[in-house]
Amino acid sequence: MTVALLASPGADSPLRMWECVALLLAMAVAFVIPSRYQCFFELLESLFKRLARRRVLSLLAIAAAAVLLRLALHSLLGTPQPGIHDEFSYLLAADTFAHGRLTNPPHPYWDLFESFHILQQPTYASMYPPAQGLFMAAGILLAGHPWAGVLLSMSLLCSALLWMLRGWLPPEWALLGASLAILRLALFSYWANSYWGGAPAAIGGALVAGSLPRILRRRQAVDAALFGFGLILLASSRPYEGFLFSIPFVISLFVWLSRGDGLREKLVRIVLPACTILLVGAAALAYYDWRITGHPFVTPQLLNAQQYATGGLMIWSKAPPPPIFHDGTMRDFYLFNTAALADVPHSLGQALESVERKGLVVAYFFLGPLFLVPLILTPSVIWAAPARLLVFSMLSVGLGLACLGWLIFPHYFGPATCSLYALVVLSLMGLWKWKWRSRPTGRFLVRGIVAVAILMVVLRISADRLGIDLASVPFDWSATAPGDSERAALAASLSAAPERFLVIVRYGADHDANREWVYNEADINHAKIVWARDRGPETDALVRYFHDRRAVVVEPDVDGLVTVPYRIATDAHAPVP
Repeated sequence: MTVALLASPGADSPLRMWECVALLLAMAVAFVIPSRYQCFFELLESLFKRLARRRVLSLLAIAAAAVLLRLALHSLLGTPQPGIHDEFSYLLAADTFAHGRLTNPPHPYWDLFESFHILQQPTYASMYPPAQGLFMAAGILLAGHPWAGVLLSMSLLCSALLWMLRGWLPPEWALLGASLAILRLALFSYWANSYWGGAPAAIGGALVAGSLPRILRRRQAVDAALFGFGLILLASSRPYEGFLFSIPFVISLFVWLSRGDGLREKLVRIVLPACTILLVGAAALAYYDWRITGHPFVTPQLLNAQQYATGGLMIWSKAPPPPIFHDGTMRDFYLFNTAALADVPHSLGQALESVERKGLVVAYFFLGPLFLVPLILTPSVIWAAPARLLVFSMLSVGLGLACLGWLIFPHYFGPATCSLYALVVLSLMGLWKWKWRSRPTGRFLVRGIVAVAILMVVLRISADRLGIDLASVPFDWSATAPGDSERAALAASLSAAPERFLVIVRYGADHDANREWVYNEADINHAKIVWARDRGPETDALVRYFHDRRAVVVEPDVDGLVTVPYRIATDAHAPVP
């Protein structure tokens, strides 16, 4: 289902249709009675400006609002349950880091624990870069749950966006941009309601984009250090897209450094701090790779691709020889399910369709009709001098995504989040000056767009009561991933029992490989629940290895989920554990 929806991200969304209706009404009012409620809006705007001018307070307010507003929705949305393969891989990284390790030793029966996006050899670890796992590990250590780390990352993202926008825009407009980002990213989206990530790369992008104008104006070492830290955060979250995003900013910095004025001061205050952070961060990432893969320049993701991948990464890549799989579910996923995500054009027409699909994924998640309209109405803003660098950073990421031989997800565009929202705010600033027949049409239109953004949050909260279907576009800003509630319920039930369990997962003949249950904690031997694949006689040896556990069988593809005792097939007289 996910593959089909990604292939046609323009599928009808009832909530998006309501957004279009509300936007059209706001535009109509802006042309007919633009001066209505002028005093009310001006009062709110004066309070907003007063907050925006208090830099520290506004940063704290945005950071707190991103968390408190999502927690206020807990009774409606609950605590996210993982369900996507990538989420379990990130959770493994978080559990590993929370135990003070970078990786884990391979298990003697590792082939029965194999799962997607996870390395079992030469060490047991997530294949992904460490940033998302580090945030969730912080959540485990600070609050006892990885979702606390997700909330922390979203809070830092919204405050980092405000800080970045202040480097490019007036304070009140920067605060507006960060507030809109809270409404679109921090409440209902999968960035805030799953363990899949998105925020770390967006934070890195905001640090890079926000540091550059400050470096050019103030020449302070702290800005250069933040520039370097942002680059490292991009490398440790979305290295490919982060590299592409940073190219225009790095080039601009080098051009500025090459000018003859104050070269010594630039070297001491800018180059030295930035290079120090970069060298330390690069060494840390190389050490991380070495601990997991045994090679400082072979990332876990690259090694995982060498072990399991059946398709090329780029549109021009050749497919590697098919690997040898130990399990039928693993084989089906990589040969069939993953292949369904391929998006390799073979003609100009197909290439344009591919670019359109990827562009719609980004547009629907970050913009929607509400934020797309001001960009369309003020095209001159995009090519104005303040916006060119932001546009180039987005185009660089967009070109890189177009070259990928896969359907994309919104977090692939994460590094350029700040550039996109800066352009949205610049377009709103352009609209603010619009007049029609000497009336402040543009001013009311901007107010109407903000009002509709708030209204859409109210409609999203009331979606169930209003009968609005939210499942049609799973990666829209308003769609919260449901997770795998059945696995979570079984895990909670077994965790409440006094015994420790070995759960043998037995799939049916028509099992969907996208619905995987075999995921484990970092320390498998000491986990309350161990999940393993059913391999017949091979499983018997695992049951004997875990002789102190209660071994049960679960069949996720059978209606009425129950667990039954596992019986060793090769020894009918052996006691059932």
